[in-house]
Parts: sequence; structure tokens; C-alpha cells
Amino acid sequence: MTPVAAALRPHPKFTSVPLALCFLGSLLLAAASCNAQVPPAGPSRPATAIAPATTKSCETFNDGYDDGADIHALDGYRAAIGQLVQEEDFPKLECIADTIGSKKMRFAGGFWQLHSFYSGTSRLQGHATEEEWKELQTHLDKWVAEKPHSITASIALAKFYVSYAWAARGNGMSDSVTNGGWKLFAQRIEKSKNILEQASALPGKSPEWYVTMQNVALAQGWDATQQGDLLKQAIAVAPDYYYIYTGHVEHLLSKWSGEDGSASGFAQTIADNVGGDKGDVLYFQIAGAIVCPCQEDEFQRMSWPRVQKGYALLEKQYGPSLSNLNLLALMATKNRDSVVADAAFKRIGDNWDKAAWSNQDFFNQNKAIAAQMAPLEAR
Repeated sequence: MTPVAAALRPHPKFTSVPLALCFLGSLLLAAASCNAQVPPAGPSRPATAIAPATTKSCETFNDGYDDGADIHALDGYRAAIGQLVQEEDFPKLECIADTIGSKKMRFAGGFWQLHSFYSGTSRLQGHATEEEWKELQTHLDKWVAEKPHSITASIALAKFYVSYAWAARGNGMSDSVTNGGWKLFAQRIEKSKNILEQASALPGKSPEWYVTMQNVALAQGWDATQQGDLLKQAIAVAPDYYYIYTGHVEHLLSKWSGEDGSASGFAQTIADNVGGDKGDVLYFQIAGAIVCPCQEDEFQRMSWPRVQKGYALLEKQYGPSLSNLNLLALMATKNRDSVVADAAFKRIGDNWDKAAWSNQDFFNQNKAIAAQMAPLEAR
């Protein structure tokens, strides 16, 4: 049995459900193809209920957020961190960040708790109003004012301005952005950069400083040399913090400043440099930043056997993760490997991940295709 086949054996945490019996042949081919058109987004899913943030100490705050059992778990964790910001419980926020950062704590599936922590401090879910953005800004400004020597507070505020900038720009094509939107985008990104530069003189280092500066670099269109220098600095501080590699690979995609083959080539080079099992795990994690349900070709340039090996090693080390299983299922459909896709879908059940699939219809289509095609491919 191959490593990925062993990893995909049903785990007691996952519940499989009956699959749809049949689809038209043309739909099967269209949905399984890399060029499949993603259907319109379906209704949003309910958020995970969270316990009051004040009921946990900073040492146990992250307990219970199991991505291996609940696809909404990390969203719930980020919401709980956001609640602490709203309550202006800055001592607890500082304690949580210090604890998970110093101990390099991870959730199931290898997700660093520190990365989710900062996402919770600086983002608003859904279509936030200007009043809500201003309210969050007020809380974060107060945190920095009360803790002027805190690298945690400064990074949270810098991340806020990156998110606030994209709220002004919107997620549409560049020609859909208004002049006012571009102006606010540039101003807020520059504000984030200034905060980070000032924070670089503070005591202590955090890998999220580099991840946030990579966000700034992408938004400002830094050249390849500048981005490469930033990556080298990040590797020197936190070589095992995989978000610095997924952050760097973003600007190598053709939709930004990269050329065809740049992102997949970087994944191979950096994974080879790391070497061994860690290199293969990193290869899968970078692949997760490249693959998407949209029409793209870069992921097809990656080694599918190595991606599978990296997934199997990651699960063996950090346990099963519904988010990673959704990524693996998507990757398998992109490679038209219905056997691996079907095994992943059976473990996922109805726990589809919007970050991977965009909408439930696209997930269900590919799930049904894999169920029908897997027996044929296996024979």
C-alpha cells in the first residue's frame, strides 16, 4: 500500500455519506477538467459556535479547535481571538501570542497557531461596514498605545491595514477598481509598511512580521530581487515557518508578476533544498497555495507523486485535517486521479471547505465524478 493510500484509509473522526449516483457524461468531463467552470457561490455556512473568550486561560485558550473533526474549527478560533480584541483584553492576547510563538504550537494538520492568531486579530468576516473597520482600528490603535514595545500589537495593526487596503480595492479585476479605491489601497498598504519598519527595531522577532511584509511587497509590486531578499531574511529567522514560502510563491504566479513554471519551479527548488521528509511536506504545503478551483495550469506542472507523499507525511506527523483533505481532493481532481480523490471525499463527507472549492455545487460535482470513475480507474 502506498503512503497516500494508507493515509486515506477512513479515520474514525470522519463520517462518509452516500454519493450521487449519476451525472451526464458531458458534466463529468467538464467538472473534472482543470478548465471546469466554477458554478455560482452557494449559501454561506454557519460559523462554529465559540465559548466565551474570558473562560479560558492563555495557556489553554487554543484547546478544542480541532481541524481534524470540524471544518469550521479554525474559523471559530479566529473569531475567539477577534472577540478578545473587541474586549481589549490585551494582556491575554500578549500571553497567547508569547505562548504559541515560543512553543511553536500547531493545530491538527500542521497549521501554525500563530498564523491563525494574527488572522483573528486583524480581519473582519464577510462584507464588513466602514464603521466596523473603524471600530477594529480603534481597538488595535489602543493596543499599540498601551503596549508600545509589543511586536505582537504592531504586527496585528500592520495586518489590519493590509486587510483594510484590500477592502478598499475589492477582489475584482484591476480595471474594475475606482480611482478612489486605488488611492485608499496604496495609502493603507504604505501605512502597513511604515508600521512594520518601525516595529523592526522592537525587541524580539516574529515570523509573521515577514509574512505581513510579503503581503505589502505583493501589493506594492516589489521586484524579484527585493522579494528574494525578503525571503532570505525570513528563512534566517524561521526556516520551518512554511507561510513564508507560500507567501513568496504567490508573487511567482502568472496572475501577478511570475511566468509560467516559476511557482512550480520554486516549489521544487526549495523542497529539494530542505530535503528529506520535511522537504516533501513543504512541497505539499506550497502546492496548496498554488492549486485553486479556477482555470489555471501551474499546479499541473508539479509532481503529483511527490504531492501525495508530502500529504501522507504531514498527516502522519500532525494528524488528520479536513482542510488538508479538501486540498488533496481538489489536487486529485486536477490530476484526474479519481481513486485518490474518491478516498479523500469519503473521509471528508459533507465537510467541504469553501477556501478550497469556492462553493458547494462544485464540491458535490467532483465528489460524484470521483465516486463513479474510481472503480473504473482501479480496474
